[in-house]
Amino acid sequence: MSEIIFTANTDDWKAVKKLKIEDNVQGIDIATFLASVSISFDTKIEDYLKKSVNAKPIDEYIDSITKGTFKTEEDISKVLKAINSTAANKAISACIKEELTPKEKDLLKAMLKTYLTRKTLLKINFCVDYTNLPLKINKGKWI
Repeated sequence: MSEIIFTANTDDWKAVKKLKIEDNVQGIDIATFLASVSISFDTKIEDYLKKSVNAKPIDEYIDSITKGTFKTEEDISKVLKAINSTAANKAISACIKEELTPKEKDLLKAMLKTYLTRKTLLKINFCVDYTNLPLKINKGKWI
């Protein structure tokens, strides 16, 4: 028997997730368990990122490019172009402190670009991760 264990124990994050992998455990059971861990990671990445920077310029930019409905390819194309625009890069740069090293700035820019992309696509109802899966535990089993 094998198992997957994830533990987080910080001041503001307590989580324990375990899955015992017995002979009858299906791949979908493991995938569902890993999706639940992924949701925890994604949520905490965003939380910790927002503790490090003021993401308000990005959030405001996201609000500005996601007004209205997104039903046509043209609507969606406009949003995708906006994600990669100069205005998006300006919103990202507005969140980065000048005193950071070039390496730190590059890493933070990449993380904030991911934040902007993920939040924008979720806001227009694109499924980009496992966040909205109906994950539940039923009598000790992930369903």
